[in-house]
Amino acid sequence: MLQLSEVEKIYCSLLKAKDKPIKENHTVQSHLKWQKAVNDLSLAKGLFKISTDEKIKDILGYAENATFFDWTIVVSYYSIFHAVLALLGMKKIKLTHQEMLT
Repeated sequence: MLQLSEVEKIYCSLLKAKDKPIKENHTVQSHLKWQKAVNDLSLAKGLFKISTDEKIKDILGYAENATFFDWTIVVSYYSIFHAVLALLGMKKIKLTHQEMLT
């Protein structure tokens, strides 16, 4: 997997290219989508932990009965969605917006 510094280096070289417009680079896009998937999953885990741990709720000032299970599910869905986009990007498969809706 590419390291963040490698992705930034590739992106900067694309920005500085004077002989052609910036084109979508599947490796960079896939890495960014994967990072979104990882971040989304991390947030889902955090929301689940807040929902189930009374000490954390107390520290954050939430009521004992406060839960965020609905948002845990929503964010988990987006983690899966971004992971799939990353995988498709690595395989150089690009879906149009219309194909994603069907």
